[in-house]
Amino acid sequence: MKKTALRKSLKIASITLAVIVGFLLVISLIVNFGPVQKRLVNEATKALQENIPTKVSIDNIRVNLFNQEVSIHGIEVEDLQNRKMLQLDKLSADIKFLPLISGKIILKGGEIEGLKALIVKPSKEEPANYQFLIDAFQKKDGKDKETKKDGIKRFAIDLSHIKLYDINVKYNDYAIQLERGNYTKEFQGNHFIILQNGKAKWEATTKKGNESRAVGVGLLSAVLTNSGEKLLTLKDFRYQTNNHKPRKNANKPKRGFFDMGHLDITADLKMTLNHISKDSINATVTRGHAADSIMGMDIKDLRFNVAANKLKAHISDLTVLQKSTSIRVPEADIIFPNKNKGTGLSYVAKNITGKAFLTDIARPFAPVLSNFKLPLLLNLKLTGTDNNMEFRNIRVYTEDRKFVCASTGILRNMKNAKDMTLHFEVIDMVAKPGIKDKIINQFSVKKFMMRQLYALGTIRYHGSFDILWKKELFRGKLNTEIGNVNFEFAIDNTEKYLTGTLNTNDVIMGQLFEVKDLGTIDCKADFKIDISKARTLKMRKQKGGKLPIGSIEAEVKDCVYKTSHIRDVYATISSNGALADGNVEVRGKHTALVVNFSLTNTEQMSKMKIKPGLKFREMTQ
Repeated sequence: MKKTALRKSLKIASITLAVIVGFLLVISLIVNFGPVQKRLVNEATKALQENIPTKVSIDNIRVNLFNQEVSIHGIEVEDLQNRKMLQLDKLSADIKFLPLISGKIILKGGEIEGLKALIVKPSKEEPANYQFLIDAFQKKDGKDKETKKDGIKRFAIDLSHIKLYDINVKYNDYAIQLERGNYTKEFQGNHFIILQNGKAKWEATTKKGNESRAVGVGLLSAVLTNSGEKLLTLKDFRYQTNNHKPRKNANKPKRGFFDMGHLDITADLKMTLNHISKDSINATVTRGHAADSIMGMDIKDLRFNVAANKLKAHISDLTVLQKSTSIRVPEADIIFPNKNKGTGLSYVAKNITGKAFLTDIARPFAPVLSNFKLPLLLNLKLTGTDNNMEFRNIRVYTEDRKFVCASTGILRNMKNAKDMTLHFEVIDMVAKPGIKDKIINQFSVKKFMMRQLYALGTIRYHGSFDILWKKELFRGKLNTEIGNVNFEFAIDNTEKYLTGTLNTNDVIMGQLFEVKDLGTIDCKADFKIDISKARTLKMRKQKGGKLPIGSIEAEVKDCVYKTSHIRDVYATISSNGALADGNVEVRGKHTALVVNFSLTNTEQMSKMKIKPGLKFREMTQ
């Protein structure tokens, strides 16, 4: 009996299921039948036209009762200026049909395919071209259209998935594309968002003219777990700028490749969102990588914590790793601009430490550093605004402590390149024997007067230097083992000359130039050296030689030679690169001892040719 009853129950259930399936099949056929389709399209279009005062068209509507899906194909909506504001190949919605029996609609998901949208907002004061749609569907008289008089909500959203395909949006001058997007909510409560191959292009107006900009991302993945953990992954991010002008270093081999008008940055990022809301965010970047192959920038790893709101941001445990360089910032604070308070951007970072290999920044900023592989340790404090930057407590030193430098600095007028100035006060710098030539050897330059450099022994320096628009100024005092020198010189990058003044009253010249009987000197010298590569190359081809090209004028107040003092000596030296001619005149009351000399190599001063003479000066009563 039990088996017979079970068979009857299964038979009844099968027949009931078949009837339901058949009924759904018949309904589906009826709904998607040509005349019914036409009626559905007309009714839907009519319902939209009653609320929208522009042209609306729909190709067809499909209903799939088995998949509980309604799809609308070929949607077009014009704006008030008769422009095609919205074009849509397919819009589908997954709806639970059983609640429809009680008059309730529950939206489970949707799909948008082939979207073309035109969004125009002429100015901040003028409304966007889609504003009339918002106005048309706004709630009226304070009553919610989703709720009937009995108080029961008739429309609910319980999304489990959304799919986007082939999205194209034009917003003023911005062109935005998205190949694919997907949102999924799992039964376990995990949420997944994936965007693939998104791009945006626009034209920007800068002080120097129009600039094309583009941003793209290969993959953006966001995960929200049921435990509340939020993970964000960014792959193949790309940012490009093009000002349609030659790069700033075009035909300038000494200038780096950094150029804001020609960027091509690629990046990857992994982030954990600890907290996110409308007004604040707390996140941890667990891994970041950014590079610009043309410019030569390459950040291998970037990690930090950030807590930010509309007013400020706090950054902690910042680590930046390049090929060999590592920089660490324990804490930094950023205050954002506030128009209401009339305040601008400001920031402060304390206790910045690191190990720097200057070769890592050579290509973007200074090609002359391309071989500078001597590691430098550093620490400093950084503060600034959007126009100025201050460096405090700077300490730079080599691992063996043979080179140590303590200084402070300030960078002003960053918004205008021609007005920008960099000033540094060198509180104390020490360079011990063995490190001076090691530092010089990091540069691919010709080396002059190295013997004289060795003779100075340990060098201490304090002074300052300024970097201006195409000009550098240096001043200060050198303390050496053979005497002290005050100096001031300038590099003119427009005319290509190095000019300056040196003065001393205790340098032992004999040790400096390997002249045994020459003692201390009290003198002042003015010099002008040609640093033009073009002029120097031309002269080298004509004359040959290895000497600097330029001139020196010196006045010697007192010079010790053996046990004698020679005073009131005037000297001039002129060098064409191959030969340096000099004239020394020791002036007496009526006569002057004149010494002419010439040399071809500063490394062989003992081979200097010397020709003495006597000069009679004009005698008066």
